[in-house]
Amino acid sequence: MQAAYLSIGTKLFYLPSTTDLAGLRARLTMATREGGAMVDIPVEGTTLAALITPGLPVFLETREIEEPTPPAQSIAEEEWLL
Repeated sequence: MQAAYLSIGTKLFYLPSTTDLAGLRARLTMATREGGAMVDIPVEGTTLAALITPGLPVFLETREIEEPTPPAQSIAEEEWLL
């Protein structure tokens, strides 16, 4: 499973798993080439608009993360369930 993060200046945003990363990368690149533009950034539950300019540090990062595993029940919990 992959997690995607976007860093704009000093702000870090976790991107939803449904984010079109190629499309976002293209919009960020286009804004920089045009000398600056507003780009919609999808975040959980909403969309932010960010002004992207050529001098602004922007990083788009993806990381492989492990699927969370359910915690094992302790003996005390198992006895309680009986």
